Amino acid sequence: MSDRAANEKLATKLLAEWRDGIIREFRGNDVTDMVHSFHCMAHVLLGFHQYSSKDIKIFEKGLTQDHGPLGRDKLPMFKFWRSTEAVVERVVRTTSDTFGPVGDHLCLRDSLEAHCKSTGTKSTIGNYKDNRFNALFQTAAEVFVHKKYFLQVLHSVEKPNKKLQSVKADLECPLVGILLQSFGLVYLKLTGPYWNMVTSGEIPYLKLYPYIQDLSTYLKKCSEDPAHILIVDGQWMTLDTFGFTNVSHKEMLKELYTVPEDHRDVLFTAIKIICNAMSNTVNKQLRDFLEGGKLSTN
Repeated sequence: MSDRAANEKLATKLLAEWRDGIIREFRGNDVTDMVHSFHCMAHVLLGFHQYSSKDIKIFEKGLTQDHGPLGRDKLPMFKFWRSTEAVVERVVRTTSDTFGPVGDHLCLRDSLEAHCKSTGTKSTIGNYKDNRFNALFQTAAEVFVHKKYFLQVLHSVEKPNKKLQSVKADLECPLVGILLQSFGLVYLKLTGPYWNMVTSGEIPYLKLYPYIQDLSTYLKKCSEDPAHILIVDGQWMTLDTFGFTNVSHKEMLKELYTVPEDHRDVLFTAIKIICNAMSNTVNKQLRDFLEGGKLSTN
């Protein structure tokens, strides 16, 4: 197996050249056979994260021009705080740090658990760093469905530090909520099932092509008509024999399907941008499985 997102690209190239040299040595210089590498399918999720966050950051700049600064950026104390990450990335990271299971001494995990116990609810917010492949999408979904509980806990803090003020301002911003919802929907319908598929061991590598082609088709549909992702029973797999679409806490995440009428256009635009970026990722990193690719048939 070769790492599609290898850090040591030169080393990978040198190993490939050494391998080809060995083949020619034993089979002759006129050999035309090629050795194909199997790539890690999980790394595609990093591509989804990278390309979608890059494009959504541009979209966020447009929202800022039309509606003013997003979340904490509207507070004077954060006027000169700058970050290279998208607003939605910042929100899921800092919120997870605050309420997740491995937060620092400034976090509110204990307060959240006490609040959940008193209200008979359950927190499913995880550690943003638990699954680096699906972190942005899964954590966005978790933050979205827990947002009201997080805010209730934050409002109970008498002297919040800057980090807590930052998280509170972000979660109170309606447009930030829309961004969280868009990435959460993509987790529920796309990246969650994809993660289940590639980690299940049920589908042999050479049998992945129909699933990847279905994924490509679904992404194109959502890029053209973002409302397509809101079809509750819709899925990108023609057949889900192994239950890949049953992502964790699926019933709780159905709240993601509720579309706020005043920001419907913003939500649909964000979904369109994310799905288009993911479609480009598929075309670049999974092209071997697409129609006409070297792994596109049995």
